[in-house]
Amino acid sequence: MRSNEGFGIVLRWPMMAVLAALALTQPAVATDYHVTVLTDDLENNGNCTLREAMTASVTNVSVDACPAGEESDVIMLDTVGTYVFSVLGEFTTDSTESLVLKGPTAGARAATINLGFQSRFLVFTGSGYVRLEDLNIAFGVSTGGGGALRFTDGDLDLSNVGLLFNQAGSQGGALYWKSDQIGDNRELSIADSEFSGNLVAGHLPEGGGLFAEADGMGHVLISGSIFDGNTSSSTDPSSPVAGGAGATIEARVGAEVEISDSTFINNEGVLQLDAGTVSGSALEVFLEDSALLLLTDNQFLSNTSINASSSSAVDLFTVAQDPAQLVVDRNILAGNEGWQLNVILNPGGTGHVSNSLLLGGEIGARILGGGNLTVSHLTVTENDVGILMNGFPGGTAMINNSIVTLNGLDFNLPSEVVLLSNLVGVEPEFSDPADGDYRLREGSPAVDMGNSALPGGGRLDLDKGPRVVGPQTDIGAYEFAAVVFADDFELGDTQAWSQTVP
Repeated sequence: MRSNEGFGIVLRWPMMAVLAALALTQPAVATDYHVTVLTDDLENNGNCTLREAMTASVTNVSVDACPAGEESDVIMLDTVGTYVFSVLGEFTTDSTESLVLKGPTAGARAATINLGFQSRFLVFTGSGYVRLEDLNIAFGVSTGGGGALRFTDGDLDLSNVGLLFNQAGSQGGALYWKSDQIGDNRELSIADSEFSGNLVAGHLPEGGGLFAEADGMGHVLISGSIFDGNTSSSTDPSSPVAGGAGATIEARVGAEVEISDSTFINNEGVLQLDAGTVSGSALEVFLEDSALLLLTDNQFLSNTSINASSSSAVDLFTVAQDPAQLVVDRNILAGNEGWQLNVILNPGGTGHVSNSLLLGGEIGARILGGGNLTVSHLTVTENDVGILMNGFPGGTAMINNSIVTLNGLDFNLPSEVVLLSNLVGVEPEFSDPADGDYRLREGSPAVDMGNSALPGGGRLDLDKGPRVVGPQTDIGAYEFAAVVFADDFELGDTQAWSQTVP
């Protein structure tokens, strides 16, 4: 078990490397397939196509020139190029075994599975494990959920996978993944992957790139990935809501979601009428039944909406009277249309929002509800409204060590909110805001003027440097660090020099 630094949150799963080595270790009995044929067929003609290799693997029976599969199989796409997979429709299996599908070049995506807008690639209903690695899956389509991949059970691991220009009619333009068995601990892991140009369009669409629903102590892990130019589009004027243009994730029954080191950019929520709501033009997360969200070290940039009377880039929701927890730490939300961050933290929920930059929107942070909330070390600037809060009857809300300034209106808060050691309505002397640098300059009134004893700051600032440098923490998302010369001497405060001269 590991603890999220400084917030008292303990995760059930180990770190990714340990998880990959232990929980996802493949059985020893395996068949290796080497696919060199780019065409799609299931005929006895002396070759081994991708479809035939997949069939042999999941049935454990030889197919054409492909040998019978075993408990744990690996399919290698040995030829660089485009593999046609549009002739015979989607591949469906309820396998309970393990299958790994790899592209020809490690660390590159030199193979593309082209679905030709004819069907999905894979529908998986079994309890087994699938890993996709170093490849693209493009131009899939479905009238239901998951334009390229649909998983209603089992573990799915994506590593350096591109899901590109797929389309679905309800949830998950590229990928639909669901784990709904109580206690089954299913896992979706997405690392170093790309969701681009995908579309979900229909009645109450959710997840332009990804829709994931984790129940039964399940896990969703997303790291080092990009969600770029995906769309969630409502085609029903009577239901003017579109959700999660980049991704929608629902977590219930103790499920845990961790999204880190990822970028959501240029995603778009679309409504048919000039009214309604886009809930998360970048990301939408719904938490229930003691679920947990960790949202750390991400960027949400230039996500937009069309025909929406209200829209948010990142939309986080906890159910009333439920002890769900969310941690939003070290994120940049900038240039998104509408509200940069929207949190509905209902009674019973706990939220920590910290060390983040919220910049250039209609509202920097809009937070509603009555849970227990700590906001610490934010830099909120150049929005129409900096921070807006409503509610909190019976709950607690504190904002501390934050810069909230140069907004049209810095605060719109109820009387219950406690404000401590903030810099409000004062020129903070940012380093180079015209060039997008909102770090502090030497001499800023925010330097060493915070209170290190207040809760919620964690160990690291937005740059992942120490949260406290000097006698006190700095106010805002960034801790000022003087320039260090090659001889390890610092420019600036001579009391903080790291070495002395005899």
